[in-house]
Amino acid sequence: MIFIHHLLQSFVLPPLNGIIIILFGLALLRKALEIGKAFIIIGSIFLYLQATPFFVYTLSGLIEKPPISKSQLQSVQALVVLGGGIRTNAYEYPQKFSPNSFTLVRLQYAAFLAKQYPQLPIIVSGGIASSNNHSEAEIMRDTLRYTFNVTNIIILESQSRNTQENAAFVARLLNQLHYNKVAIISQAFHTPRAIAMFQAAGVDAIAAPTGYLGHY
Repeated sequence: MIFIHHLLQSFVLPPLNGIIIILFGLALLRKALEIGKAFIIIGSIFLYLQATPFFVYTLSGLIEKPPISKSQLQSVQALVVLGGGIRTNAYEYPQKFSPNSFTLVRLQYAAFLAKQYPQLPIIVSGGIASSNNHSEAEIMRDTLRYTFNVTNIIILESQSRNTQENAAFVARLLNQLHYNKVAIISQAFHTPRAIAMFQAAGVDAIAAPTGYLGHY
């Protein structure tokens, strides 16, 4: 199911979405020349726009939310950091793996907030990340501890494989811990989707976005 999920996701994300439109246009050329040309032009424009920083930043700015406020942070019972991926070819480290750039940005912001709110526990969420059965959550915990010197309590959710499972498994964990309200740390473009999934799982979640692409 995870493979199918990622496969379907690739069809709606660049560059494959634009390429599919162009291929569809090419297939129509023999039967409907003008319509086929139109699809090729649309697909080419779509592909170009998605590769243009101005378009990406502008589109991101439309969905990204403002940073979390102090009053919001004071109302939450925990910080939840969602895993964004792991580098499994980090040969410069003894373990041979480390957080990728997406995850590292999230951990950096979590550490920044942790230093201001040392009483807040941190939940790191991410499943198996290597052939040695190291979970993403374990790698995230170690990075917070040894790279960012975070002293907050760190709780692991090490089963999830995508955002939907992040929400479902963290919700189960929060229920066991009797926590009601949490802040979700992820890239600013990702937090709207993540918050929707956490709320659907019954979690009172607010966004703590980082790694902005858009501009205000």
